[in-house]
Amino acid sequence: MRSAVANLEDAWKKCKPLLAAAPSKADAVEFYDVNEALQQAAHGVTVAYEGVTLAPIDHLIGIAGRQRMLSQRMAKFYFYRTWELYDAPAAMELHLSRAHFTAVLNQIESSPLASAQVKADVARIRREWEPYQQILFANQEPTKMRMDAPRVAELSERVLAVTEELLKQLVSEAQGAPQ
Repeated sequence: MRSAVANLEDAWKKCKPLLAAAPSKADAVEFYDVNEALQQAAHGVTVAYEGVTLAPIDHLIGIAGRQRMLSQRMAKFYFYRTWELYDAPAAMELHLSRAHFTAVLNQIESSPLASAQVKADVARIRREWEPYQQILFANQEPTKMRMDAPRVAELSERVLAVTEELLKQLVSEAQGAPQ
C-alpha cells in the first residue's frame, strides 16, 4: 500500500501544475501522458487496497470508484478530439471507456451485494448516462464537437455526481456491514 500511495503522490505532483495552468494545446499534449500515469497509479492503489482487505464489498467500492474516473475520462478524450489532438487514440479510448462504464454498471447492478438502494442508484446513473453517452458520440467533426463541448462538460459532471452518490452508498453499507 505504501508503495502504491507513493507512486500516486509522485504522479499527482506531475499532473497538478498542468491542471492549475490555463488550458493550452501545449499543456494538453504533456497532460495526455501525465494523466494516464496518474490514472494507472490510482488504479494501483485500488488494487493494493483490495488485496489487503479481500472483502467483496471493497471490490464493488473499487469498481464504483472507477466509474467516477471513467465518466471524466470520456470527457477528457472528447475534449482531446475537439482540439484535434491524438484523434485516433482518443476516439478509441472514448469507445473503450464507454464499453467499460456500461459493463461495470451491469456488474454492480447484478452483484449479490447490491442492495435495493444500490440498484436505485445505478438506475439514476443510467438516466444521467444516456444523454451523456448520446452527446459524446453524436458528432465526429471537431467543429461540431466544440459546439457541444459545454453540454459534454455539464453532463460529465452530472454523471460524476450520481456515481459519487453510488460510491457513498456502497461505503456506507460496507461500514455498517460486519467485516
